[in-house]
Amino acid sequence: EKLEGRVPVEVAYPAWLTVDARDAWKRDVQVKAADTPGPWLQQLASVVGQLGLQHEVYRVTGDGYFCMDIYLPEYDVAVEFNYKMQYYKGNDISIVSRREANTERMHYTIRNDDGAF
Repeated sequence: EKLEGRVPVEVAYPAWLTVDARDAWKRDVQVKAADTPGPWLQQLASVVGQLGLQHEVYRVTGDGYFCMDIYLPEYDVAVEFNYKMQYYKGNDISIVSRREANTERMHYTIRNDDGAF
């Protein structure tokens, strides 16, 4: 299939690169899971607890590829929390505007691994 008159280039990656990339990704997930949640996430988790919902903060999925901000095991639901200025860098407010537009379009993402997070 041509893209704007160009022929796509097939790239073969060595097997070790795929393995190293996967392992690096999973290490980063474990680092996030071991981190202390920020105040905004702690506040959200507190509200979830006040609602009487069993929850876990920074739960790693069974495959080790993702760390959910908040996991509701009773409902098998992941909650991802991004506060408004999370992606703000210096004076570049455009990245925040783009992030808000994308979030509004998407509003939520559901990941279902046959019921096994």
